[in-house]
Amino acid sequence: MLKIEKVSDTCVSSIDVDKREVWLDGHKTAFRYRDDSLNPLLQKAMTRKAIFITKDGVIDWIELKRNSPTDVHVGVLKESEENYWDLFELSSNAIVTLNLRGVVTSINEAGEKMLGYSKDEAVGKPVWKIGHLPVKEIPKYKKKLASAIQGKMPNPFEATWYRRDGTSYEVEIWPSFLENNDKRVGFQVVIRDITERKRVENALSDSEEKFRNTFESANDCMIYLDKSGRITDVNRKAVEVFGGSKKMLLGKHFTKLGVVSPRDIPRLISKFAQILARRGDKQAILNIRIKNKKGQEMPLECSSSLMKKDGKIAGLLVVAKDITERKAIEKSLNEIDEKYHSLANNVPVGIWTIDSKDNPIFLNPNVKKMFGFTPEEICQIDNWFWHERTHPEDRERVTEAYNLFFARRKTGDVEYRIQRKDGTWIWIHDRVIKVYEKNGVLYADGITWEITEGKKTEKMLKEAVEKKPETITIEKVEIN
Repeated sequence: MLKIEKVSDTCVSSIDVDKREVWLDGHKTAFRYRDDSLNPLLQKAMTRKAIFITKDGVIDWIELKRNSPTDVHVGVLKESEENYWDLFELSSNAIVTLNLRGVVTSINEAGEKMLGYSKDEAVGKPVWKIGHLPVKEIPKYKKKLASAIQGKMPNPFEATWYRRDGTSYEVEIWPSFLENNDKRVGFQVVIRDITERKRVENALSDSEEKFRNTFESANDCMIYLDKSGRITDVNRKAVEVFGGSKKMLLGKHFTKLGVVSPRDIPRLISKFAQILARRGDKQAILNIRIKNKKGQEMPLECSSSLMKKDGKIAGLLVVAKDITERKAIEKSLNEIDEKYHSLANNVPVGIWTIDSKDNPIFLNPNVKKMFGFTPEEICQIDNWFWHERTHPEDRERVTEAYNLFFARRKTGDVEYRIQRKDGTWIWIHDRVIKVYEKNGVLYADGITWEITEGKKTEKMLKEAVEKKPETITIEKVEIN
C-alpha cells in the first residue's frame, strides 16, 4: 500500500541534482525526489518555507508557503521579495546567494554567464564545488566563509576565476550578510568582472616596454611632433603608410616628408599653429591625401592631442587613420545610387538616413552589430533612441552638431559615446555624407562606425606618456 506523508514548515538546505537527493532543515537524512521537474520548486524552497508531500519516502510534490514574517527571505534591500528578485535578475553584475554552510541558494542570469554554469549546475552545491575556483585557492575561500560565519565579513577583494573552458578572468568580490528579522541566514556575493580594467591598468604601468608595445601595435599611424613641427617618434604603422624607414622619418619637419601635396602644406602649417595656440574648432578632423615613397596615394583622417611637459605645451601627438576603404564606400554610395540598398546591407559600417528631427528613416542591418538593436526596433523608438542613449556628457554637443549640419546643409563628422542594448558604452563616429530636401522635409544620409578600440588605445597612450620619467600630459585637441 502506497505510504503518503507530509513534511511541513521547513526549507531546503542543499540539493544533489545528480543523485536527486535533497536535505531539509531539521532532518539528518536525505530525501529522494521524483524527477527533475521539481528542481525549480526545490530551488525556491531554499529561501522560502514549504510543505513537502512524500510517497513511500520520495518527495512527489512541493507547496511553497506564502510570504510571512517568519519566512526565510532576502532582506538586504529592505523591500518586498518580488522587487528584490527583479533587481537580482536585472543586475548587470553577477550575484550569488549562499546559506550559512556556503551552499549556493540562488544565482542570477549575469552570474550564469560569468561563471559559465547554469542555475541547475550551481544551486545546491557548496560554492567551492562548482568548478570556477582555482583548486589551490579553495582553502582560502573556506577560511573567509568561516570568518564570515563568526560575524567577521571579509572586505571586498580581487581574485582570478576560471570558466568552464579553462579560460581565466579577473573579478572583484563584494560579500555581505543576508538577514531575516535581524537574524543572519546567509550571504549575498556581488561579483564584478574587472578583466578589462585589469588589462588597461597593466597596459598603463610604468613599464617602458609595455608603453612601446602599445604604441607600436596601434592600427593607426602615431606621430609625435615637437613644437617646431619636427618628428620625434613614429610607430610601425606610420612607417608602413609613409614608406621608407623610421630612421629616415625622425628629425624631419612634417612638411618635408615629401608625401604631402604642396598645395596642402600652407593649410597644415596654419592648422599646426592654431592648435599650439589653442584656437579653432577642437572637435574638427582634418582629411588629407598623401603620396608615399612607393608612389601610392591614400586618404588620411587626422586628429591631434596637445602634449605637455611640466605644465607647458611640448608638441603634438598626431593620429592618422588610413580611410581608403571608407572613401571607397562613400564614393560608391554617392555614384551608384541604384545599387545603394544592396551595398548598404553588406558594408562593414552602419548606413542611415534621418530627418531633421532625428527620426530614423533607413538603417542597414549592420547597426545591430554595433548597437544590439535591429533597424526595426530603432525605427519604432524614433528619435528617443538617439537622444536617450547618447552619453549625457556628449548629448548637447551631438545635438548642436546635427542642428548645424541641417541648418547649413553641410556634411561633417562627430564622435560620441552611445549605449548598446546590453548596457555597455561604445564610441562611434558619425559622418554626414549628404543633406538634402525632399517634399519639404530635410534629410541627411550618413555612415557610422565604431571607434571604441581606437579611443582606448589613444587613452592608454596618453596616460602611459604621463607616467614616463619625464612627466608629459596630453590634452585632446582635434584638427580641421
